[in-house]
Amino acid sequence: MNHSLTNLWAVLVACRIIWTLWPQQGYIHPDEFFQSTEIVVGDILNLDVERTWEFNSTQPLRSIFFLHLIYGLPVRLLAFLQKLGLFEISPYLLIVVPRLAITALMFTVDAVLWKSSKCLGIKPWFSLCLYASSYVTLTYLTRTLSNTIECLLFAIILYIVLPKFGAAYGSLSSSRRSRKRQKKNEEQQSPASVVDNSASAKGNKKVATSAKSANAVAAASSSAASAPGKSGKGKQKGKKTKTNPGSNTAPHGQQQQQKQKQQKQQQQKQQQHQKQQQQQKQQQQQKQQQKHSQKQQKQQHQQQQHHQQQQQVLNSQKPHQTFSETDFVKTELFVLACCTVAGTFNRPTFPVFAVAPILAWFYCTSCTKPATLVKNIALFALFSLPVCVVFVCVDTFYYRISPTDFFNALDSCMHVGGPAGATLCAWRVLASHVTVTPFNFLLYNTQVTNLAEHGLHPSYLHVLINMPLLYHILYILFFYNIYQCFSQTAKLLIPSCVLSLFIVVPVTILSIFPHQEPRFLVPLLPLLVLIGAQVIEQCKWKFALHLSCTWVVANLVLALFYGFLHQGGVIPSLMSAKYNQISPPLDSTGISAPCGSSSSRQDHLVFYHTYMVPKHLLLNRHDNITLVTHDLKGGAMPLLTDLLHKLLSDNNNNDNENPLVPGACSVRVVLPATIADAFKRAQQCGVQYLCNEERWFAPHLSLEDPPLRLFGRTSSDGDLWTGWSLGSVFKDLHLKMFQIKKIML
Repeated sequence: MNHSLTNLWAVLVACRIIWTLWPQQGYIHPDEFFQSTEIVVGDILNLDVERTWEFNSTQPLRSIFFLHLIYGLPVRLLAFLQKLGLFEISPYLLIVVPRLAITALMFTVDAVLWKSSKCLGIKPWFSLCLYASSYVTLTYLTRTLSNTIECLLFAIILYIVLPKFGAAYGSLSSSRRSRKRQKKNEEQQSPASVVDNSASAKGNKKVATSAKSANAVAAASSSAASAPGKSGKGKQKGKKTKTNPGSNTAPHGQQQQQKQKQQKQQQQKQQQHQKQQQQQKQQQQQKQQQKHSQKQQKQQHQQQQHHQQQQQVLNSQKPHQTFSETDFVKTELFVLACCTVAGTFNRPTFPVFAVAPILAWFYCTSCTKPATLVKNIALFALFSLPVCVVFVCVDTFYYRISPTDFFNALDSCMHVGGPAGATLCAWRVLASHVTVTPFNFLLYNTQVTNLAEHGLHPSYLHVLINMPLLYHILYILFFYNIYQCFSQTAKLLIPSCVLSLFIVVPVTILSIFPHQEPRFLVPLLPLLVLIGAQVIEQCKWKFALHLSCTWVVANLVLALFYGFLHQGGVIPSLMSAKYNQISPPLDSTGISAPCGSSSSRQDHLVFYHTYMVPKHLLLNRHDNITLVTHDLKGGAMPLLTDLLHKLLSDNNNNDNENPLVPGACSVRVVLPATIADAFKRAQQCGVQYLCNEERWFAPHLSLEDPPLRLFGRTSSDGDLWTGWSLGSVFKDLHLKMFQIKKIML
């Protein structure tokens, strides 16, 4: 069984890597680009990118430290290899390389599940297969989302906390088991005395019964002695014989005495025989006990020798290193502090996930010692402080003041006040420009008007919609585990009950905030995998098989949806426009000539009713923008018409003779197929344009503009479909690209 699960996990890991290299054309959320690679690639390669409001210099909400640490290193490696002339950076590499970096880091979660499963008594390979087959692992955890880093840091905290709690629970269970073993040993040792007592009691009973039988025989013989007189008289009446009374009584009494003596001798022999048997049994039992004790002593001696040999090997390998228990606790505290601070600067909602496991760690390490608890809390705060300082300094130097300006100010202070004055001046400069991104994040999100721009949701959305959407079967097993925790078998399920508590706390707190998205709950995947694996192991084989089949089908459908179908045409259309673009020559100054001149070409790409376009994939430098993107998001149709009119009018002004000369601008519109007919009618009713359908990109599904045929609604032409076919639905599952040309009258 374990061998087959190992092979299955290896296959799933290979699928995860291939799934990342493909790459996935599905587009989960704009933040997978605009909170990570869009900023980092723009900084390193000096490209024209879209910096969102979260990265402004006045009040930034996102820390830059983790982004440049995780995604900046592979991008810098690409830039270095490009300088060596090995290859040129392409949009494909800018998508795949950062995703490969985060996918490699997320294998840490596999290690966490392996160790945690062993500590909690769960089959490790089964947990790993559940995790590797989840569509959340294949989609969310292979993307450059901040929630992916949040899941990584939360898994590291679980790596420290769960074994500690499992060990505490294991010590309690082992003490219970030791007590049971002691009782069993006492019961095994007591039977010898019980057997002896029972044997002696049986012997006494046999003696008593033999004595009673002897008395009964004697009484019967005496009665028989008296009875013959009467019977003799009766017989003598029939037979007239002469008898001597004295001669008959004497021999009869001697016979009775002889019989009694014989019976007593037999009883004595029986008693002696029984005593001999009892002594033999006792000797045999004593021999067996001696052999058993000797075996135990030998085993203990062998274990002690083996332990001593291991210690000698360790001491020989590390003769000068000693690592006490207090040092180990300090190391764990340092890791917990680093992960908590880093997670908070990555996403300020991270303490919501970390608070329950960290409190459980404090409980397991110092629940009975208040002084130790205070000491650990103080160490945790002490370790957190320098990490906070590092993040604040990095963000301050990135957003508010450059390192060169800071050192120039420090140099001027050195000339005025000396070293002491320079130190004070440096702190003043930092204090005047200090940037604490989590604090700015909290200030922004406490205002409901700001959250309303991103969408306000009901408080039950996480519990009723987002959790089932992400975890489906695991979410059902989570509720079953809670039911077991409140049942009579709760004593046997203490670890799983604590895991459920680690889930209930963050979901409850996050449900208070009015803005709720499914990706906010991604860090809970390792906990739900552990609970699901434990519950499925307790189920019957047939029911577990049905659960596994349902799990596979659900994850396959959702992986295809988020990996390829959802907004799946945006990235391919952008890459196609980049690859098919004619690179403009530069003028003598090194800057591209204006649009409309015969020496250059500047294309315009308008995206309508799609997700935001990651501009770093176009590889446009600030001084040489050859492909301009216009993102109209979900605007009205007149907004698109006005933009096209402006772009084509500017083109016409640059070249009055023929606006469609080879050097003129080209304008393309990319929009979902579900609104393509409405777009064509709008252009024909207003300014006359030629809308040539150039390409289409499939599959593409926009939930904001779903296929009308799928729901039996009226089409854009006003016709009503009485039914729908699968082919008609597929016709709407793509993104269309139109080339726009103005008709000259």
